[in-house]
Amino acid sequence: MFDGREGAWSAGEKAMSVMTRYRLKTVASGANAGLWVSLGFTSSLQRKDVLHIVSGDQATAAGARSRARLYVERFDQLYSCNGGGELVRVRPTSVEVHLTAKAEHLLSFESGVLLFEFDRQFPGYAEAVRTFRAMARVNQRVEIQGSPPEPNSRGRRRTRG
Repeated sequence: MFDGREGAWSAGEKAMSVMTRYRLKTVASGANAGLWVSLGFTSSLQRKDVLHIVSGDQATAAGARSRARLYVERFDQLYSCNGGGELVRVRPTSVEVHLTAKAEHLLSFESGVLLFEFDRQFPGYAEAVRTFRAMARVNQRVEIQGSPPEPNSRGRRRTRG
């Protein structure tokens, strides 16, 4: 049930919503001007589509993890929403993104739950996981589930065990 806040749905209702699946084509990440991960995919809107997920890089003044929604943007700022990312779940072979109803509309997605799937040894994913972990340390809206790969000190991927 919608609780009155923009985009805030109960877990049961969100789970019943339609999920749109995409095959991940590219991934990039970084930590300049905030923490960001870009997920490249093909959609009916754009052959080389992308979803940028951006989080602040600081916890709250009291040191707690932020509850602020994430900034999300597609291939152009015309398709963006500040606070449109409600939840990001990072798994070994997928990234699940829950959007607010407003972001779903502004970014022209077919549903508010997006699943980006890929093979276990996806190039650049280990580095993106490192950025997602940094996001999760400062923002409650990012969850790491399972044991996604992470780079070792020499830049090669390893799997956490």
